[in-house]
Amino acid sequence: MPGPAGRPSASPAAGFVGPLSAALIGLAAGVVCYYGILAKNRFGYDDRLDVVGIHGAGGVLGLIATGLLATKLVNPGAANGLFFGNPSQLGIQCLAVFVTIGYAFGAAFYSSRSSINGWACVCRIRTKSPGWI
Repeated sequence: MPGPAGRPSASPAAGFVGPLSAALIGLAAGVVCYYGILAKNRFGYDDRLDVVGIHGAGGVLGLIATGLLATKLVNPGAANGLFFGNPSQLGIQCLAVFVTIGYAFGAAFYSSRSSINGWACVCRIRTKSPGWI
């Protein structure tokens, strides 16, 4: 499982962390995503493709790990992370996590509410034939 779990976790850090840090993120992703998949069984929500367990938990790990392990040695135009002397970057990354989760839940809620109504709020369906059909 570390292969599929490592990609969504390491992607947010790509271009900001070194190879050893990326390997650590990938190893941590295997563990975090495994427990994310187990959470699906514990809470009983329907996620047949394990999107929340892999991309959700792995993406959160990758964003937070970027705030910890980012370095200007890899990307001089970026900021250092917590472990390289810039604790504010971890706060920025955590804020990005909360904003992204809020947006995802809001968009999912809105789309589920509009699809429950069968798009009745968007288009009107005639119950009688106009005569030419």
